[in-house]
Amino acid sequence: MIKIIGIAMLVASAIATGSVMACQVKERVEELLYLKKLMLIFKGELRYKNAMLSEAFMSVAMRAKAPYDSLFRELSEATEDNHSMTMSKVFEDKVDQVLGGNTFLNKEDVTRLKELGDTMGYQDQKMQLANIDLYVDRLSQTVDEEKEKMSETMKMYKTLGVMAGIMIAIVLI
Repeated sequence: MIKIIGIAMLVASAIATGSVMACQVKERVEELLYLKKLMLIFKGELRYKNAMLSEAFMSVAMRAKAPYDSLFRELSEATEDNHSMTMSKVFEDKVDQVLGGNTFLNKEDVTRLKELGDTMGYQDQKMQLANIDLYVDRLSQTVDEEKEKMSETMKMYKTLGVMAGIMIAIVLI
């Protein structure tokens, strides 16, 4: 009897693992869309308000939800206070510090965000806006690609969870 309960729990956990992984795929797409929204707000702050970087970061921080509010707030404080490090290094450090493991973004997404930081702070406004546009276009492209694959990937993870659960049950019986 205990063996059957144990097997049932293992099967249930394998199925739950598949479902969690499927949800993470969906969450990543939603997070990329949210990041795109924040970048459009940031771009608007720079373009239409002619805000300094620190002001634009703080304005986005006030509108953002966690952990992005912390990221933009810390970027704002760092750009005001720090004159010894380059903006690129500050941006990279803050992205690693604040977003490291706190989001559903994968390594490629985080790397692209850090690359955006490479173009902040030392070019004129026009070039910074062009780089933000390029980043937003890349985000849009990634979201479109992930949306196409999302339903298949979610089905695959759920199916793998069920199959793993059945396999565990067969092996243990």
